[in-house]
Amino acid sequence: MQWRWSALLMVCLLQGQAGLAQPAPAPLIYEVRLEGNQTFSDEELLPLIQTRSNRRLLDFLPWPRLPIWLWMYQLGQNRHLPPFFRRFLLQNGEPPRLLDTARVEADRKALLRFYERRGFRSASIETQYISRPGSRSQVTVLFRIREGPRTTWSEIRIVGAPPELEALLRRPRSPLRPGRPLDELLLLEERDRALSWLHDHGYAAANLDSIRAYVTLNSQRHTASLELRIRTGPRFRIGDVEVRVEGPLPEASVRMDSVWLAAETTPDGRPHRMRMELIGEPFLRPSGLWRQLRFQPGAWYNRSRLMATKQAIDNLALTGFSELSLPAPADSGQTYLPVRLDIRTLARHQLELQGSFISREGIGFSSGIGYQNTNAFGQGEQMGLRLYGSLESSVSGGALGRIGLFDRMQLEAQARLEVPYFVFPLHRRRESELLQVRTILEISALLAQQREYRIWPRWAVRYQSNLQHSRVRSSQLDLLELLWSDVDTLRGFRQNFLAGLDTLAVVPVLESYRPYVNSATRWTHRWITANLLTRRTGLYLEALAEIGGLLPWALDRWIYTPGKTEGSLPSPGRRLGYSPYVKAQLDVRRYYALSDRSSWGWKVLVGFGLPFGQQPTLPFESRFFGGGPTSVRGWGFRQLGPGRLSQKSLQATGADIKLEGSLEWRLEVLRNFLAANWQLALFSDVGNVWYGPRNPGPEAGRFRFPQSLGELAWGVGPGLRLDWTYVIFRLDWALRLYDPALGRGWLPSPSEGKKGLWWTLHLGLGQAF
Repeated sequence: MQWRWSALLMVCLLQGQAGLAQPAPAPLIYEVRLEGNQTFSDEELLPLIQTRSNRRLLDFLPWPRLPIWLWMYQLGQNRHLPPFFRRFLLQNGEPPRLLDTARVEADRKALLRFYERRGFRSASIETQYISRPGSRSQVTVLFRIREGPRTTWSEIRIVGAPPELEALLRRPRSPLRPGRPLDELLLLEERDRALSWLHDHGYAAANLDSIRAYVTLNSQRHTASLELRIRTGPRFRIGDVEVRVEGPLPEASVRMDSVWLAAETTPDGRPHRMRMELIGEPFLRPSGLWRQLRFQPGAWYNRSRLMATKQAIDNLALTGFSELSLPAPADSGQTYLPVRLDIRTLARHQLELQGSFISREGIGFSSGIGYQNTNAFGQGEQMGLRLYGSLESSVSGGALGRIGLFDRMQLEAQARLEVPYFVFPLHRRRESELLQVRTILEISALLAQQREYRIWPRWAVRYQSNLQHSRVRSSQLDLLELLWSDVDTLRGFRQNFLAGLDTLAVVPVLESYRPYVNSATRWTHRWITANLLTRRTGLYLEALAEIGGLLPWALDRWIYTPGKTEGSLPSPGRRLGYSPYVKAQLDVRRYYALSDRSSWGWKVLVGFGLPFGQQPTLPFESRFFGGGPTSVRGWGFRQLGPGRLSQKSLQATGADIKLEGSLEWRLEVLRNFLAANWQLALFSDVGNVWYGPRNPGPEAGRFRFPQSLGELAWGVGPGLRLDWTYVIFRLDWALRLYDPALGRGWLPSPSEGKKGLWWTLHLGLGQAF
């Protein structure tokens, strides 16, 4: 019996030791906090560490937040739930973030390295784990930071740099100036800036080892001296250009061609050349690639220009692949660096057929054919032709009434030519001065026979040049935009086509289905440093100047009725009206990031149009409108103004002058919820439109300074944004704080509030501005 009691005691001891050997489960991380960081914000430091707590709903607010993603994951571990529901919860939930002391220590060292690199050489960081009151299984990880004094530059010497580069490094806002803080990250940025300058001024052999920084620390005064040594190496010029093109036709013969480039001659006295080898590409002409060169052979080596050349070639419609290579520069004995381009082109011809059945008021069908040529004339031109037609029989007198035989017919033709170079009247400019050039000529014609109207014909001509000056600056010059619309509204137009529409809806239809002719020449310049999708930081500026109606006015004045202005042009059976005018507009938008979650922006828009000649109003498509999802959001689309006028009293829409301004604050409240980032917005919009001095509209809608500034409508409200990276869904609920049409001050009356006239709901894609 004694041995049995001894065995039982041994088993109990072993089980106790086994229980003691089991480690206690790691606590859950409730929160990660930073203290003592005065120079850098939490948004700058938190991305440097890997320790994280579980996401919580509205985790930017101070009150207790709910870890719904953790709860979803924990609920998904319940084996009694249906399998498909468990998979959904586990995939969309978040596993518990447990404390890992080794990771916390690595994060502490990462923060310390960051501070030391930013000039805080005596900084220290301690970590502390604080149990949450009432729960030992949850802790707060605290990083307590003592920054200490920051080291600054006392002396800076630059050795070996050309005078232009030294002036760049010593510019007034440069971080390499005495008194500025020692910052390794900014020092690396200046190194890259200097290296880019060397590569763009002929020093092709320069590399990272060519620029060395020697820092001497004075720990007592917390200052440092810097000696920046730069070895530029030899200077090179760009030599001959070797091009190899592989086309889609392997049976074509191999061609060899050369273009002698007018530039500085080589040491042996010959001009530089571009030599081409074309394999399976019988249509490409050497001049088509020569136009895309953004560098000048014989000039100093410039890497930015070489990269711009590759981008210009990649933008050609015929290019499927391109590669630019340079030989490694030698230390001596080599002055010119040849450039090699390898290009692969796409198939030249593409044909597209389409067809479908139509079922609107009857039955019918439509069909179309499209043709596209990606190298129409051998210089990278893109030509497209499209023909589309439809036939439809209408049902009259109800579903059992008479069916007409194809009483609705339409035929549309379009021709488009896009060339990657300048043409008349800009043909004397050099393409190499710009990053990208596009000239577009587009002609379209429409013939239509309907029961309510007849279009015979409607011509549209567009002649446009798009210029990319730099990465942030571009221009668009519409040399000619011509619209000739010969429309005959038949007997049933108003009865059948406009039945049930209110006055404001009828006016745009009447403007579109009237016989008229219009031309415009327009210049638009854009300066964009903001991301046009997120719009968190940066600038958007657009300036527009336009003059219209000159071509029909010249035909009327000197061709049709010499010495006399009729105000319209003759057409078979009717006359086509036209409206000469001038127009200018300035749109400025600025965005600021307040943190990694919040940002705000403002917009100011000023527009002015002035008709001249016999017509006192602007063409409908050139007028200014107020209200809508991207304008003053307290009003519906085109429902604001002009001036103090109410929309119910208007017989025409649009005006000649526009003033508008907006403020908006956005806060990201949820991240990666239903695959989207959720943003709340608060906005305020002011603005209005007015009649100009020649407009015959009512006096209450006319602009008179400074009285009209008191007629600026004001709307405010909240909004919701769902950001799916490439698509942003927007919902805005706007309130009218001040409506100039009421004529009695702020806010609507109680009766108007009950009718819902004082608020407007807007849906849209993308940010409002």
